[in-house]
Amino acid sequence: MSASCASASAAALVGGGASATLSYNRNNNIDSRRASTGSSASFTGRRSEGATARRRRGIVNVVRGEKRLPTAKLFFSSSRASANNNNNNNNNNNRRGNFACDVKAVVHPNNEQEQSTNKYNSTTKYYPLIKKGDAIPNSSLQYFDHEGNLQSIETATQLCAKGKTIVIFAVPGAFLPTCTNKHLPGFIDLAAEMKSAGCDLIACVSVNDAFVMDAWGKAVGAAPVLMCGDGSGDFTRKLGCELDLMDKGLGIRSRRYAMIIKDGIVEYIEMERGGAFTRSRAEDVLQVLEKINKFESG
Repeated sequence: MSASCASASAAALVGGGASATLSYNRNNNIDSRRASTGSSASFTGRRSEGATARRRRGIVNVVRGEKRLPTAKLFFSSSRASANNNNNNNNNNNRRGNFACDVKAVVHPNNEQEQSTNKYNSTTKYYPLIKKGDAIPNSSLQYFDHEGNLQSIETATQLCAKGKTIVIFAVPGAFLPTCTNKHLPGFIDLAAEMKSAGCDLIACVSVNDAFVMDAWGKAVGAAPVLMCGDGSGDFTRKLGCELDLMDKGLGIRSRRYAMIIKDGIVEYIEMERGGAFTRSRAEDVLQVLEKINKFESG
């Protein structure tokens, strides 16, 4: 594929409880408002606000309620604080902007927040894991074309439209080690051979925004691959292949997989488990493409 074939091909397809903190005022003083006794306390980091304004900004008052939070130690520092302050001189540290304090409080969310949370949970839909023979679900992915313009493409009606053979592979995240050093480079190296085997377009999908995907693609020289951002995770969720990486600080991502879609139907799919990389390699996809092409030709 040429340096701009991925974006050019895509263009052709398109055309076709709350936590407690302490307020830290401009004079570097602590306003605890009796937080240690369970009394009302709000922590805004700015001048006092009305209750309505705080609710709009997602700030919940700490008030007496049914459940009590454990004691927590909060640390604050300012740019004026010295790294070599004497730990025994707490009064001096407080005046300089370094201090630690124990907070014990009770939290009770307001009714407006409870109703909003319950509404979201009641409307969340879970999808079964996609398999061979399924139609590709419709969603919207974003990418940058070869002219640097942000574009959107519908997965069912444009990217995987009838008459097209598309390879889609997904990674847990842009710039992650295995994704950058092994998974994506394999498809870049074999892009020309996949095209010869009947592939119209190769797309890489990740639960990242299009800006991150574009930067990643440029960093590794992924011109033959269309770098698609599934920023909201909608396409990933509809495939049923969400991957919970909350414990690693990465949020909800996509499982690693590779699939071949022909006329909008999944002809081949391999889904990895956890962080493994054994079944979704570019070499395996190429072999399947060659078999499909040979069968159709002969």
